[in-house]
Amino acid sequence: MNLNYAITKRREDLGLTQKELAAKTGLSYSFINDLENGRRKPSLESLDLIANALDTSVPELMGADAPEDLPEDMQEALELLHKNPKLKTLLKLGKKATKRDIDFIIAFLEKDGED
Repeated sequence: MNLNYAITKRREDLGLTQKELAAKTGLSYSFINDLENGRRKPSLESLDLIANALDTSVPELMGADAPEDLPEDMQEALELLHKNPKLKTLLKLGKKATKRDIDFIIAFLEKDGED
């Protein structure tokens, strides 16, 4: 089962409209519509918001039987997102950042980690 179909099916099984799902997630209706119609791909953050709104998990939406079925880097990223709400905020802010901003932040964090 592909991701856009899984999201659509789960949403419909719960009796939600695309607009209702958008409101529950804070994502735009057009994004949800494009996602379900295969025109967009979600970020990990968006996928997490959608899974929570649909009372399921990211692995289930992705067709994995268990989190262990996902690639290791995705498992680690999901675990970090769930454990640290501030990381979610950082990811949201990162959407508006330029490449230069991101490079600066990475260099800062790497330097800070050396001290």
